Amino acid sequence: MADIDHQRHPGMAPAGFGVTFGLLLVVVLAYQTGALAGAGWAGGEYANTFVGIALASVVVGTVMVASGKHSRWRRFGVGVLVGGGLGIAFVLVAFAVVLYALSTLSV
Repeated sequence: MADIDHQRHPGMAPAGFGVTFGLLLVVVLAYQTGALAGAGWAGGEYANTFVGIALASVVVGTVMVASGKHSRWRRFGVGVLVGGGLGIAFVLVAFAVVLYALSTLSV
């Protein structure tokens, strides 16, 4: 219990992660269902949106972490930063898998 007493806002980091994860999940689900296909969206628009959210989350999280010493927004920023970092990691892994698949393709 002593650890919780020193930490003023224990639920803010998971909340920040949840916001970022939720936004990324909405983009993935919209792609899976073709929610914006009527507006002319194809795979590229969804991919650009996913990468944009991940990069913006890293930037916003970094600004929030740098903004204050022990404020609740700093803890929220840590969660946003972690969520954005995992989004970027997912994009990098997906890119590596595609490159590997193309390199082993025999025509």
